[in-house]
Amino acid sequence: MKNIIALGFFDGVHIGHRQILKRTIELSQELGLNPCALTMKNHPKGVLTGKAPLKIVSSKEREHLMKELGIKEVFFVEFTKEFAAISPLDFALMLKNEYNAEAVVYGENYTFGKKGAGWGEYGIEIWESIGIKPYCLGHEMSHGLTVSSTLIRSVIGEGDVKTACELLGRPFSITGEVVRGAQKGRQIGFPTINLAAKKGYVLPKNGVYLTRHSHNKQTYFGITNVGVRPTFYDDSHVFIECHILDFSGDMYGREVKIEFLEKIRDEHKFPSIDALKVQIAKDRESAYTLINEVKNDIYR
Repeated sequence: MKNIIALGFFDGVHIGHRQILKRTIELSQELGLNPCALTMKNHPKGVLTGKAPLKIVSSKEREHLMKELGIKEVFFVEFTKEFAAISPLDFALMLKNEYNAEAVVYGENYTFGKKGAGWGEYGIEIWESIGIKPYCLGHEMSHGLTVSSTLIRSVIGEGDVKTACELLGRPFSITGEVVRGAQKGRQIGFPTINLAAKKGYVLPKNGVYLTRHSHNKQTYFGITNVGVRPTFYDDSHVFIECHILDFSGDMYGREVKIEFLEKIRDEHKFPSIDALKVQIAKDRESAYTLINEVKNDIYR
């Protein structure tokens, strides 16, 4: 069977990406084609400028999210200087000859080939010249802004995880292995699980957040601190600590996903451990209040 291929980097698989992927699936049914996606293993900017943007999700998560929508196969290509140098026509021929493309779907800001020359009407002419049907979709808008991975990185970095939820169409999340910490939370009566922050991935602004995660098919809410724990330490190493509400158990060594739902407050240095304990108790109260709101929010 011939393929219809969605094109893009799809970092975050946000609501704009989802429109492209959903349209790909709809067209696959109309045209009798296999719905696929072609993306890059690594971000092109890392090769072209030497500085790749922070990732929102891993390649594995990108593939999972796309297949969850109904994409049957995701093709990953390594972006290299040699790959960047191929002409728009050669790129199109690669899709036709190596990936069996009968049609392609992409957003209007998508470019292909050397120096991004394949775009707009010229790009459409190239696809049509070799017998591939192109479908170019307009931008998805939210809050009066064009939805993009750049915008989502920005709002996450500002700690606005609620807006990030709306732009992604699901909660922003961090997945990682639970590692042993210094047991500070347990010592003050608020035990936490600790995740190692992954290098190269976007993190929310330092602060305390209402979060959610699943364990043994059960869903739990928690209070997660992202930051340097200034009451205890005087360095810049970022920790991710989650105090899970209404849960007791051992998760060391397990991989968990923490979904960020709402910011509770900024991170602060407290004058004493007792002052910190009082604030954490207040954070718990704030979390329980927010949980009822979150349950009624379709994005969260």
